[in-house]
Amino acid sequence: MITGDNKADWKSKITKDQILTIPNILSFFRIILIPIIVYFYCVIQSPFWALMFILLSTLTDMVDGFIARRYDMMTDFGKFIDPVADKATQGAILICLVFRFKLILLPLILMLIKEVILLSSRVYLFKKTEKILGARWHGKLNTTILYIMICMHVIWFNIDGIISNISIYICAVSMLFSAILYFIETLRHLDNKKR
Repeated sequence: MITGDNKADWKSKITKDQILTIPNILSFFRIILIPIIVYFYCVIQSPFWALMFILLSTLTDMVDGFIARRYDMMTDFGKFIDPVADKATQGAILICLVFRFKLILLPLILMLIKEVILLSSRVYLFKKTEKILGARWHGKLNTTILYIMICMHVIWFNIDGIISNISIYICAVSMLFSAILYFIETLRHLDNKKR
């Protein structure tokens, strides 16, 4: 089983034992919840139930991280699928919200740019070092701020414009901060490889 940032050959990352772990199954569950959240917010137009499923998704994210660390179930595949589930969920909700709150286009665009750059750098890092970077504290902080902003806009249908704008700008700044730190860490690993 792969833990931390240790090297591993490619076959160890695609075995059944690496994929079918409880944390990874919970990540797949979060992906399944995405169309349900979109359905309740956009089709049924029920902010309450949309929020309930968002909170369920957030809870499973917290639980899978706890289980992975507590029971030594951290895998390289998990490091891949967990952020995919997170970003797919966040992106889908932001797209739903942008039709009511135009400024949410800012964090949505930033998230897309950030993920494209980070994915490219992580793929490059893996090819050079066979390392997959897991979540860091600043990424978790960014996710927390993002979900607070999302939940505010989902449940507070007529949110005050100033409060809405401030929360969106704070979210955008946290995204930039996290992206910069991830990029610096990637460069550091590549620099260590060259030595």
